[in-house]
Amino acid sequence: AAAIGAPMCTDCVPGKYATDNQSYPTTLGAHYCANCPGGSISDYSKAIVCSACNGGKSAPAGSSECSSCNPGKSSTSYSASCSSCSAGKIASGSSSSECTACDAGRAPNVNRTTCVSCPPGKAAKTGSEACEDCLVGYYANGSSAVCSKCSDRFVAYTSGAASASCDECIAGHYKHFTNRKVKCSICPEGTKCPQNKFSSLDNLDVLEGQYRFSVRSQYVYPCPLPSNCPQVSSSNETGSCLKGSFGAL
Repeated sequence: AAAIGAPMCTDCVPGKYATDNQSYPTTLGAHYCANCPGGSISDYSKAIVCSACNGGKSAPAGSSECSSCNPGKSSTSYSASCSSCSAGKIASGSSSSECTACDAGRAPNVNRTTCVSCPPGKAAKTGSEACEDCLVGYYANGSSAVCSKCSDRFVAYTSGAASASCDECIAGHYKHFTNRKVKCSICPEGTKCPQNKFSSLDNLDVLEGQYRFSVRSQYVYPCPLPSNCPQVSSSNETGSCLKGSFGAL
């Protein structure tokens, strides 16, 4: 029987372990129960050592169980907490021991739980934090790693700089179709291309002293009597003679 007045031994509860000091646990003569260090647990009473949490799990100091990391976070073994995935990486499931980089043409969502394809007009290299807008003169048609340069005389203006295709002509050129293909040609002499970069034969401005036979004509001629051929805005249906004069138009 225990001597009267002898100290009582107390069982260490889960989350703690019996130790002489914080560094060296012992089975005999333990002075107190200490919290298991962060990243380790004891899930039973009377523990004399703590067990490490595996990668993908964590536990703050004094824990009796390891908790799984939520999607978008990861941990290595012996971690006190889970960390959010770094730039350009995701963790799609729980209990992730590491985050993975998004493939080219994709970037993480806000919660870093999945990779999202870049929309048209944007691109991203492997491990990119976000899809970036293409510069003016470049395009991307979706899930693109890089933006491609527009071919000669073409430029991409759709939605500002974020362009899905090169479907407009550079300044000083107009758009038309040849053999069912879009082509950009230099604006005819005697005309002025509108400054909105979306010129076509229909909206060319015919300069003063010039005329053409219809808005679909690419041929412009000098007027025999220049003063009878005023400048024609692209808003008019056809070229027009000065009031009181007449001619081929």
